[in-house]
Amino acid sequence: MSFADRLLMLEHAVFEVIAPEGAAAILDRTPDTAAARADLKLTSGDLVRLGIVDAVVPEDDAAMRTALVAALHEATR
Repeated sequence: MSFADRLLMLEHAVFEVIAPEGAAAILDRTPDTAAARADLKLTSGDLVRLGIVDAVVPEDDAAMRTALVAALHEATR
């Protein structure tokens, strides 16, 4: 659990609320369907479209640094 005013996500990152094996064990009562449950992940593009992520950041040092500094400048105390 986390609390944030701004949520940035790397462009190739994937957000999973639970590992596929855990989801299969809970939903199907067997770990054998883990491969089918791997679709529970959400990509950075999915999360932007859902309005959960504020921005997708390219995965290079300069872009990450720029995005982080910009988010910190926008932060309020």
